[in-house]
Amino acid sequence: MGIIEQSNNDENEIDAAIEYQASYQCTSTDETEGDIANQSMSKLDEENASVYTQNEVNKMAITDCEESSLSQDFATSKNGDGSEDDLVLDSQSSLGEAPLTCSQKWTKFVLRTQVPLHRFLHFVTSRSARNPRKTVVGMTLLALIIMAIGLSTNFKIDVDEDSLWTPRGSNAAIDQKWIKEESGFKPEPRWFVLLFHFEGQNVLGQSQVQRMFDVLDGIRAVEGYDEMCEASDFIDVNGVRTCEINGPPQIWNTSSAFFQSNVTSDEEAIEGLSVRFMSDLFPVVEELFYGYPQRDENDLLTSVTSYSIFIHFPHVDLAEDVEEKALDVVLDFQQRWKEDPESNLYVEVAAERSFPDEFTRAIIADIPLVPVVFFLMSSFTCAVFFKRHKVQSRTMLGISAVVGVLLSMCFSYGLLFIFGVPFTSITQMLPFIIFGIGMDDSFIVIGAYTRADPRKSAVERIEETFDLVGISITMTSLTSALAFAVGCTSTVPAVYWVCLYASPAVLMVYFYQLTFFVGCIVLDQQRIDQQRRDCCVWQTVPASEKEDQENEEGCEEATQNSSEGSYADEFFLDRFMLPYAEFLLRPWVKVLVLIAFAAFSVLCALSATKLRQDFKFKDVLPSDSYITPFIQGRQDYTARSHLLTYVYFRDVNQSDPVIQEQMTEYIDDLVEMEAITGPPDLFWLRELGLYVDNFTLHEYSFDEQLDSFLSVKIINKVFGNDVLRDSEDNIIASRCLIDMGNLDADDIKGQIEALEDQERITNEQPVNEGKARKAFFTYSRAYNIWEFYATSVSQLTSSAVTGVIAVSLVTVFMIPHYTSVFVVFPVMCVLYIDMLGVMQWAGVAINPVSYVALSMSIGLIVDFLMHVLLRYYESEGNRREKVIETLTSMGSSIMLGGITTFLGTVPLMFSTSEIFYIIFVAFMALVLLGVSHGIILLPVILSLVGTEEQVSTKAMRTKDPAAFEDKTPQPEPISDAEGQTQ
Repeated sequence: MGIIEQSNNDENEIDAAIEYQASYQCTSTDETEGDIANQSMSKLDEENASVYTQNEVNKMAITDCEESSLSQDFATSKNGDGSEDDLVLDSQSSLGEAPLTCSQKWTKFVLRTQVPLHRFLHFVTSRSARNPRKTVVGMTLLALIIMAIGLSTNFKIDVDEDSLWTPRGSNAAIDQKWIKEESGFKPEPRWFVLLFHFEGQNVLGQSQVQRMFDVLDGIRAVEGYDEMCEASDFIDVNGVRTCEINGPPQIWNTSSAFFQSNVTSDEEAIEGLSVRFMSDLFPVVEELFYGYPQRDENDLLTSVTSYSIFIHFPHVDLAEDVEEKALDVVLDFQQRWKEDPESNLYVEVAAERSFPDEFTRAIIADIPLVPVVFFLMSSFTCAVFFKRHKVQSRTMLGISAVVGVLLSMCFSYGLLFIFGVPFTSITQMLPFIIFGIGMDDSFIVIGAYTRADPRKSAVERIEETFDLVGISITMTSLTSALAFAVGCTSTVPAVYWVCLYASPAVLMVYFYQLTFFVGCIVLDQQRIDQQRRDCCVWQTVPASEKEDQENEEGCEEATQNSSEGSYADEFFLDRFMLPYAEFLLRPWVKVLVLIAFAAFSVLCALSATKLRQDFKFKDVLPSDSYITPFIQGRQDYTARSHLLTYVYFRDVNQSDPVIQEQMTEYIDDLVEMEAITGPPDLFWLRELGLYVDNFTLHEYSFDEQLDSFLSVKIINKVFGNDVLRDSEDNIIASRCLIDMGNLDADDIKGQIEALEDQERITNEQPVNEGKARKAFFTYSRAYNIWEFYATSVSQLTSSAVTGVIAVSLVTVFMIPHYTSVFVVFPVMCVLYIDMLGVMQWAGVAINPVSYVALSMSIGLIVDFLMHVLLRYYESEGNRREKVIETLTSMGSSIMLGGITTFLGTVPLMFSTSEIFYIIFVAFMALVLLGVSHGIILLPVILSLVGTEEQVSTKAMRTKDPAAFEDKTPQPEPISDAEGQTQ
């Protein structure tokens, strides 16, 4: 049959079903099913009659009844193998010849659109159930092979904070690219910084300076150091090309031997440290080299809390290896000095490679936490599925559910590795979250399977299970994946990468539920049918032993199974759900719930308004990182931070006096910023003017003046790398340094204001008017993270709103009743605001880590609502009955899913990085709020304003015409005065 023909048949079957429901309710109660069948058989051709069962023929019968009531609207779609996808709508409206209402038309449309999804679910699950061993083995091998290929091909770790946190398309990202790739400026040397201190005490003295030289000598003795420094542009006072060293040792030509021969006492050391110029006539930058320097009336230093030394490594391949060895040398000094009770100086260190190295170490150190999650999840599921029955216990099935989630992550991660998607320090949190998401669906599936009729075969029970919960887990998986996909629209690469990993991971978890886990369920059922032990599957329980155990446990369960036709085994929480539901629906309890949640939401909303931005780089480092004391030492033992920022000039004729005046005015405007400490210490244009005045070179051309200026050795050393000229000696670009030292490293608001101020000043320059590419601009590496701070709130708001709207729209097309969106949208908004408020109470600020957690939370909040909502619409009866049915059938699974999500994040408490404390707090809040809103607030709301119409699969699963009867409560008959019923 062709696709178009099949589609037309599907629509005809839906229409026939609607007509049948009207006719069925008007048929005499004395009319038998056989009579109906005989009437309907005449309307079927011979080919169609051969593929329909007797009850299906009954359901397609049409009688002439003009005043019938529509009870349910359902669709039956035939698959190629004769299987059925069934959907039914209980509508409480009159059909007959009356037109369908808008609500009924929408429901009918949605049901038809879901027919392909039912076919897909039936096709995949039925084949997985019929071939369980092949499915389990095949999906296992596939995941492991994909992961192995990914790890061995394009797997890479990205820990570059600049590339991770700089928003794409931002000014900082654009300017950084130009500087590195197009400008022609030599790259800044690789930095290596030493900080010497004694916990705030005065460190002036001969022995302290000697210790500095000891560390320097240790670094310079590292294998490859001399070879690396041959590539440096720096030439010392002796004419030797070497790595430039800035700091107090410059006073003695950075030579330990020279220091020892000229300094024999503390007084001589202090006198040397107090000079204003180095031996090479370079000025001593006191606030950069000394911490809190104090001088007496003779201009001699009397107190210094720290020394700072800056070593510049050239950008060569050998530099990284030398840097690593140099770090090891310094850290060895650090350890020995801290253990020495007579030590009068400590050393801290950080280098160009320190942050990437420590980020990578954090990732590697946290990898062992993944097995911890696996153990916790396995232990919990074993406890949930355990029974005091040697055969009926299903602990192995619980472990297989955890294994299925692990394999799905291997598949999705391996696939992304193959395509070269980088693995970041933030991405490593995903396994802990995906475990929780995956286990939610496992509990939903196994809960429905255990409630299916045990007299049926495993394959039939699987089909019945996914008839019941297939749409539910599909909807939650799609909405979660969509919410993560919305996060991929973020311009922040770190958020983009983590969401790019999360979205396919959620979809693969879903697919492994349909394949791997279904196969495991069938294999476990075969074990039970064969009377094999739960864990020791090679052992068969003797019949006599089985009977003894059943006699001890009693026959109540067997009686219930026989009488109800459903498996009486329950999760341990199931037994509490019915009394809980009845208690929750008491009028006074509902009022109390609404008041409590409303008050809580108001408090959370107020709390959310107090959220602030705050971020410290040491928070993303391992707790034992050597960089942490370095950062803390710089904050505690130096007078102020120095944030050196370059001012760039390009695309203009810098020999033009008008342009030169604009350049000077731009610098003056920048100096007016509160963040900037003052005019630049060294500005080539200003110094050139002084040079021309001093040497009376006014009659020479600008190019000749500049040639003379740069021909002076000391001047060329200072400004040679700041002025770029072409082959004709025209200036292509130039730059100078300004200091934003007035900024506090922890003042996020001040940093955002500084970024906005310099952008405003830059845009106001006449030379920049109407230009997308600015001729004058400023840039610092700090701008990369400042750009994130400046856009994070707006992007977080945008992603949250977009995510909620997208999920709400999916709900409209997945739940066949238009009222669902009016429940999902407001509850999700309230949930998100509540989460913001709780995080603020927990002391969590808006930073890169919480930004990622909040962006991901939309995809997780959905799960706690959708299962409840869809089950409510599928249930029969009035609002109270529907809510009770929803809670008794789904409540325990949702609670178990919340517990597993929480357990998945528990190991993050033991992470080597403090950032995962934020993740733990965020997801603990998400679980508590999600579960409480899902099984407390949402049921109360549905019991008050939920529709009483039904979207169910029950009629088609049972093939029972009675299931089509109108469940709408009918008014009591009214009797007249003579006692006759009207």
